Amino acid sequence: AGIALPIALQSLLNTAVNFVDTLMIGQLGETSIAAVGLANKVFFVFSLLVFGIVSGSGILTAQYWGKRDVPNIRRVLGMSLILSTLVSILFLIPSRLCPDFVMSIFTDEKDTIKIGATYLMIVAISYPFTAVTNAYVTLLRGVNQVKAPVIITSISILVNVVFNYLLIYGKFGFPEMGVAGAAIATVLARIVECVALLI
Repeated sequence: AGIALPIALQSLLNTAVNFVDTLMIGQLGETSIAAVGLANKVFFVFSLLVFGIVSGSGILTAQYWGKRDVPNIRRVLGMSLILSTLVSILFLIPSRLCPDFVMSIFTDEKDTIKIGATYLMIVAISYPFTAVTNAYVTLLRGVNQVKAPVIITSISILVNVVFNYLLIYGKFGFPEMGVAGAAIATVLARIVECVALLI
């Protein structure tokens, strides 16, 4: 239970960052909610692919940790980082260069595509950070270090909520940016999470 519960909580918190955006954008109207929800489908597909990569590395890490084979754990981490980052770049490039086209895969509503593309183009910057984070979180799980990732991800959610509030609605002198503000808040949260894990 001491390992399983933090792992389950970590998985839940990892998806919560993007869910918070959808929730807090609710006051901007139905089109904005739909647009952000559809844009986050791109993240969902990306995270599934990364999950497949890091899950495989997690199994190998646990096996090597059982033998205290640290050099091979480092090799597994290296491969996991390279593959996850490559996947993130494959999603980052089209999301940055042609977000309208990516959004048009999910809907043909012009307003939804326009708003979703604005969100997607910014939030895609977080994908490489998410890939690196997932690789390290899985490594830490494999070596029975499960509490730190949960604490760090909780902090990143707090960062996301605070900056969502400030940037979506333009509070305390910050500009009112709507969905773009939500995307920036997510990027900041993912950067904080990744840097904290690396430290």
